[in-house]
Amino acid sequence: MPTLHQLCAWSCFTLSLSAVEFTPLQLGSQRELFVDEHLIERMEGPALKLHKPQAQDVALVCDEAWEGNTSGYFTLFQNGDLFRCYYRGSHHGEGDGKPSQPGVTCYAESRDGIIWVKPKPGICEFNGSKENNIILMGAGCSNFAPFKDANPN
Repeated sequence: MPTLHQLCAWSCFTLSLSAVEFTPLQLGSQRELFVDEHLIERMEGPALKLHKPQAQDVALVCDEAWEGNTSGYFTLFQNGDLFRCYYRGSHHGEGDGKPSQPGVTCYAESRDGIIWVKPKPGICEFNGSKENNIILMGAGCSNFAPFKDANPN
């Protein structure tokens, strides 16, 4: 059972929390995706609504032999006026579902986010050729997690 001293301390603590003044977050003109009411102080009229996905054109087709039949884990960055996409390519065999060729990490880029180009940097060899957009192959490829480090140091 709490002592009187503990109850008084807890009451003072909770009262002090209600006295804290919160500064509104300044979003400026940047776009924000609202998935909940966390950034919304109040709404008068509009409402959050989940819409059904709509099928659109395919932006990046993964149809090369090295991309396999299970391309995925797409990571996109905007770097200046260039969009960069890193993704995993792998091929799983019939029946047992095990990989039938080594997994690879591929790269594509776009100026508008709609038309994508797969440059061929000649880094990794696949079936005897470096004419591909593979940037990483083998160990470490399955857990490749690119990120943009904003820290200049």
